Amino acid sequence: MTTLLRKEPLVLAIMIILLFTTYAMANMRAAMRNWQPPSSVLKAPQVDSANMENNSLPNLEVLQETLKINCDHYQCQVNAAYHVNTKEKEALKFEFILPIDTKVTATINTVAVTTNVTMDNTYRFQEDEISSMSRFENSFQVYKADFSGTLQKGDNIIEVNYIQPLSILEADYGYFISSRFVENFIYILAPLKEWKLADNFVLNVEVSTVKKRPDRNPWSLFKSRAINCSLTNGKTTKENGKVVYRNKLTKEFPNNLICTMGDSDLLKGL
Repeated sequence: MTTLLRKEPLVLAIMIILLFTTYAMANMRAAMRNWQPPSSVLKAPQVDSANMENNSLPNLEVLQETLKINCDHYQCQVNAAYHVNTKEKEALKFEFILPIDTKVTATINTVAVTTNVTMDNTYRFQEDEISSMSRFENSFQVYKADFSGTLQKGDNIIEVNYIQPLSILEADYGYFISSRFVENFIYILAPLKEWKLADNFVLNVEVSTVKKRPDRNPWSLFKSRAINCSLTNGKTTKENGKVVYRNKLTKEFPNNLICTMGDSDLLKGL
């Protein structure tokens, strides 16, 4: 009887802890999500009506795109280069969406062209774009970047550069642990499917992030950063203080490129 009485306080304490833990878990707050809208590839161009009488789509095809995304813990430098072949000289107008009002530089065959960035109140994300970007909102303000230029007969290179903010998502949190976050980059590829793509079209993707873990995550000797773009056949290496992901996609590329960067254990199963 004495032994049983001595055990009762311990049993009671365990029951209280379990009850408190169950209550706490049931009332745990939602994860913090700082979503940022995406940018997109160039839309299929229109003939520049100021220079051409026939405002039909140009007779051209995309041979390849090289997409380089160089990120720190908060934003990415986006460089997109399009290798295009056209049968005739064409004066064209290009545009794409942006998440913020930021400087955009563009060149056609290494010659700089004037770019304009304006607020876009008409663009709405398609249903498949929203569903594939989990919990993405359709109410974000986006911007439109546009520029005009002339493509010469034969091969041409169109290149654009700009900054895109990263979404910061809480991935590991709770009452008894320090929160950890991952960064998320979203890029809409679907408009590229409106172009005429070469039979051997290739989309070269390179995404890099800093190897050093961000200060917002608790210090750890055993955590290392990785990149997950949820694509097959990609390869990740570590180069000069960077984690670098590379992949080559065919004409069957997905509608969206979604890459998550953070501690490797948080990216498993994505």
